[in-house]
Amino acid sequence: MLLVVGPLISRAEESPKLYTYPLEEAETTLDPARAKFGAKYEIVNIDKSRGYVKPKVTAGSLPDRAITPSGEELSGYVLVGYVVTPEGRVADAFVIETTDERLNATALAATEGWRFEPATLDGSTIATIAGQEFEFGDKTKPRGFQTSQVVLYQNDDVLTDRISDAQVLARYIKQLEAVVTEFFARDEAPEKLTIVVALRPGGLSRVWFVASKRAADDERLRALRKKLEKIAPVEVTGGAMAFAIMGRIASAEDNTAESGENFQPPMPAEWTEAVKGQEPAPIAIDALLDAAWPEKK
Repeated sequence: MLLVVGPLISRAEESPKLYTYPLEEAETTLDPARAKFGAKYEIVNIDKSRGYVKPKVTAGSLPDRAITPSGEELSGYVLVGYVVTPEGRVADAFVIETTDERLNATALAATEGWRFEPATLDGSTIATIAGQEFEFGDKTKPRGFQTSQVVLYQNDDVLTDRISDAQVLARYIKQLEAVVTEFFARDEAPEKLTIVVALRPGGLSRVWFVASKRAADDERLRALRKKLEKIAPVEVTGGAMAFAIMGRIASAEDNTAESGENFQPPMPAEWTEAVKGQEPAPIAIDALLDAAWPEKK
């Protein structure tokens, strides 16, 4: 998939200009491209560009295998950014994102043989920044996040009192699931993961994690938390509410019971730490939330 970011126009009498084109599919390429080329080109933002035609591939291949000198076959993902010149060649290729640096050389080498029908702007050929995703390895291997179930930490009466429309909550949960699914789309390491979400009146939300193979303050989980907390939450009234999206990454096995009378949804470590030493047990969810996420007065 060619991820076009924006046309690049060069003029001999002035610094070359880099026009960023606001395509949604190129969003992951846009900011790294600005950082990479900002020192070399004048960055010019445009809202729309009538008469702009994207470059088209005319020659080259997209490898899906990468093998080390010792014969080991690698798997993973690489995103490469580059410039398609007015002559239809690739220049200034660089790695934006990778899951294994050993894959980078194979991905970058592939771009050297690519040829394009260059982009045009008002009929004139121009240079264009683009991006290309590479997937290496066995594509049948389980990967990504799958939701097992969504559970509430409070009973149905609390849900009825604090949420005006259960369908609105369901749509909000779907938005969260979509972000989580995209975030882990290329992960191949099996792992259990529960995303715990709490809502407070005033449009406030907070996210915690319970993971089987990483700490709650893992760098990637911190990045995911920021994404999830940016989603506009459902409005609640009369107090906080909490729910959990329980799932697995790469079809991780799980023998833990997830239903029945004795089932208890996972508790974030931050919750239990916040009420450590308090009595009596068990502590109500509202009290847990107040301790782990104090309401601002």
